[in-house]
Amino acid sequence: MGRRSVSGSVRVLIGIVFAALIADAWLAYRNINALLSEERNISASYIRLNALQRTLTAITDAETGQRGFLLTGDEEYLAPYDEARKAIETDLRALRQMWPDAAGGDFDALDRLVQSKLGELQRTIALRREGRLTAAEAIVRRGQGKAQMETIRAVVDTLRSDEQAHLTRSTLKSASARETAFVTAAFATSVAFVAVLLCLRLLRHDLEQRSRLAEERAELLRREQHARTQAEAANRLKDDFLAALSHELRNPLHAVVGWLQILRQRPDDLALRARAMETVERNARALQRMIEDLLDASRASRGKLELDLAPTAIGTLVTSVLETVRPSAASKGVELTEHLAAAGAVVNGDYDRLAQVAINLVSNAIKFTPEGGRVDVSLAQEPDAVVIRVKDTGRGISAAGTDGGLGLGLSIAKQIVELHGGTIAATSDGAGRGASFIVRLPPARLGAGSEADVLAHDARS
Repeated sequence: MGRRSVSGSVRVLIGIVFAALIADAWLAYRNINALLSEERNISASYIRLNALQRTLTAITDAETGQRGFLLTGDEEYLAPYDEARKAIETDLRALRQMWPDAAGGDFDALDRLVQSKLGELQRTIALRREGRLTAAEAIVRRGQGKAQMETIRAVVDTLRSDEQAHLTRSTLKSASARETAFVTAAFATSVAFVAVLLCLRLLRHDLEQRSRLAEERAELLRREQHARTQAEAANRLKDDFLAALSHELRNPLHAVVGWLQILRQRPDDLALRARAMETVERNARALQRMIEDLLDASRASRGKLELDLAPTAIGTLVTSVLETVRPSAASKGVELTEHLAAAGAVVNGDYDRLAQVAINLVSNAIKFTPEGGRVDVSLAQEPDAVVIRVKDTGRGISAAGTDGGLGLGLSIAKQIVELHGGTIAATSDGAGRGASFIVRLPPARLGAGSEADVLAHDARS
């Protein structure tokens, strides 16, 4: 009887264990499916949110390319615009496939607004290509494009808010499913010790994996936020750059147009004509330098700024540069002095690029030095460097560190010097107290026949 009772109890216990395991297996299966479903929903939500952000960023890039093209007329500026159009079409098509519920309502409104915005950009580009810059600028000044962008951002924000709400619900459901799975595991633990050990091991593995996934997801989110911050900063820099570029282009163009109007009114005044030709030529050269700096900056950003290295006599180079800029200093009433203590110094460099650096530094010093001021250029030899120093008595460098210009020349000069293995530094005692720019270049190690090579290279340059 007792044995039968024990056997019956064992059978009952075994039955309970099996029933509990079966129930636990069924509950676990259901909960895991629910959890995986919500995880897929969460992943899909992040994908849709990223697609919305990419669409908004692409529209901004398209507008930036359009503005650059309107300002310069250079087709190269339309590269971001063309790429953005393709990206927008791809992302909108993907959003419709991934987000069936968004096929109407706000999503259709977004699609219409985006197409309208792209149409407005295309119209202004077409007008610019036809030479009708004034008509294109009129469309921009009407503010329709800005209003469209604000409406697009509002619609995107609405879609993003809806998706965030959906993401929150999925996250809560995922947490609820995870909690239910844990309770189910605890129930199985109380029924059978062996099942508990197995469940604990599986749960431990599952929790560790989920923890790793959560950390990876958090890291991805941090990277995405960092990338978004960088993209926004880049957009702000592009806007600032375009504003500065338009200002820098406008000044010499205004001077040229103004003198041409004066010449039209007084065509027989020979003295005035000579003065006008000088001014027009000076401003045209300024525009030419600006365009060359833009091209060099573009090459540098792509890592395509190449050097033609050869033994180069720095003294000869500096003397040639000073002769080039001396008329500009004289016309402005700025004294230009030189102290070339190391006239025979030689570096292994690109003559034209180093001349570009020197011309930029000396021209900037003349530009920011008032009439009656002085610019001093010195060349010295140190044990481990050839030092070019350009010192002026001009406006100096304020705490803000900017003069309101593009800063392209100095940026390119820095990259050229660094490509030569050298350094460039600026010092100033403050606004109105002058500034000094110091370039340090490694000296060339000359062997037999090198002096002839230097002379031959300078003669070619």
